[in-house]
Amino acid sequence: MRFLIAIFLFVTSTIVPAGEVWETLSACRLAKEDYMDGDSFHVECGGKNYHFRLYFVDCPETDTRFPDRIRDQSQHFGITPDQSIKVGFKAKEFTKRMLHRPFTVLTRWYNARGASAQERFYAVILCDGKNLAEELVAAGFARPFGMRANFPDGPRSKDFIANLKRLEGRAMRSRAGAWSKSELDDQVVSTDLTPERPYSKPESDPPLTTPSEPFDQIASQTDSFLETFTSQPLPSTLQIESVKPAATQQTLASNTASLVNINTASQTELEELPGIGPALAERIVSSRPFAKTDDIRKVKGIGDKTFNSLAPLIRTD
Repeated sequence: MRFLIAIFLFVTSTIVPAGEVWETLSACRLAKEDYMDGDSFHVECGGKNYHFRLYFVDCPETDTRFPDRIRDQSQHFGITPDQSIKVGFKAKEFTKRMLHRPFTVLTRWYNARGASAQERFYAVILCDGKNLAEELVAAGFARPFGMRANFPDGPRSKDFIANLKRLEGRAMRSRAGAWSKSELDDQVVSTDLTPERPYSKPESDPPLTTPSEPFDQIASQTDSFLETFTSQPLPSTLQIESVKPAATQQTLASNTASLVNINTASQTELEELPGIGPALAERIVSSRPFAKTDDIRKVKGIGDKTFNSLAPLIRTD
């Protein structure tokens, strides 16, 4: 046991990447004169101006600097690039409304890169007890995507991501935001858009991936290590203001009922799922029953890409 504790102490004392310590910035306000979009904006707090990027989510772009990213975003929502840019503006306005009152920022100053000359950092934003990332996904203005973290008083990142996917399923079925095709057809935004501000093009565009931060990997391994050999969780060495998003714990508890039961759903309900048209929905109905969700792969026309989009949204019992 002493040997194991020694290993743990060695790991935690010798591998401590920058950005380990979370800080809480209270009574923050949106810097309204600066550039922003749905998931990236400037914040004023304590007389200083900061640039933050949300953990966990990705909102559609509001200009055409990154065509590959726009294409990826539009494919996710099943809309055109023009429509995706329109959703980007709607996401921007949604964030403005959410942040019209003072809010709280949780950050550990992890560099989010970006095209701005001012350094940008990842952050969790809490406003009136709500998590901005959750609200954007629930409204259909963002997808669960990007950098993740285990933030203070929140769930583990994998649980938070799972909840975001459930919220996205609900947004999809209620045709909210980007999932409302009829609303997006009302107006087409020209793709001949230029950035709203001057910018410095980075050497390479920040990748659209879901990287694991080094400290997250170490924290996860350390948690597993301690849970194996002790019955007590690792005590926090960080004294931080306790801020818990009220919606998170409630929504995490709700949820199998919100998933689509592929054994009982009507053809119309199946067609609301991503990548499922009338023909595929009919094949699903004729292939029932399914013992497990993986069995839907046997339906002709459902490949790995389609299944990966369906998996967090369906159930069999």
